[in-house]
Amino acid sequence: MSGISFATVTTRKAHVCWGCTASFPPKSKLTRVISADGGKIFSTYWCAPCEKFIEEARGFDPYIGDRGFAFGYVKDMRDEIAMSQKKGTQ
Repeated sequence: MSGISFATVTTRKAHVCWGCTASFPPKSKLTRVISADGGKIFSTYWCAPCEKFIEEARGFDPYIGDRGFAFGYVKDMRDEIAMSQKKGTQ
């Protein structure tokens, strides 16, 4: 998978963030990512906190790169980080 374009947009309808799976109402500012994978072109939307998380995660997670990431990846990673921090404080 490769990103073809990235643009901050004001949405006209409700969208779900690809990273955290949160729903956003119309007129939300999200990053629209147009990608190509297996000869198909599709678009996803990312919220600002997920976009920031992905940029920071590139330094410690080799899974993130040109291949993209699975739906809900940021939510799953945040949950995993929170669980490991919680275990470390007990």
